Amino acid sequence: MNVEILIEVDEALSYARKHLGDMQKKAPLAVRNAINKTAREAKKQDERVTKQTYTAKGDINALQFTKATTGNLTAILKDKGANISMSHFTHYSGKRGVSAIINTKRGRKKISKYGNKAFMSFNLRNGGNGIMVRTGAARLPLEKVASISSPVMHGNDGTWGTIEDDIRTKLYENLNKEIERILSK
Repeated sequence: MNVEILIEVDEALSYARKHLGDMQKKAPLAVRNAINKTAREAKKQDERVTKQTYTAKGDINALQFTKATTGNLTAILKDKGANISMSHFTHYSGKRGVSAIINTKRGRKKISKYGNKAFMSFNLRNGGNGIMVRTGAARLPLEKVASISSPVMHGNDGTWGTIEDDIRTKLYENLNKEIERILSK
């Protein structure tokens, strides 16, 4: 699964040209620098919010950052990865089944699938343990329970959606700083 967060602004280029006046040839340079600085800030902020929200700290990938150029005024924050095993999140196994906290804002949830309660299984083939569920009424077959992936954690409305407006504001703040820097030379 992949998630890509694009930061691109067409109107920022015309904004920069308008404010640079006679030096409007340097507008793509100003926009590129502002976009890249904003993307680095967005990357840090998104990763911080994601790690605060989800309990699978070690399994949350860092976003990959592709810089904008003067020819392509688009910065890309990208993440890819598969669903994470439920046992990597904060979980509790007891007599009544297994419960886990995936999203700290939503609390603890009981885990079940196919109408069957999940249970902890130790000594799997690979030597680890996992949260399993029966796929039917019989004892076998079993299925390992997985949760959401790192790209979903980064790109959903609970993380990226909370910082998106701040990022757009920061883009214009950074663009104004770049314009001032160019004009002061």
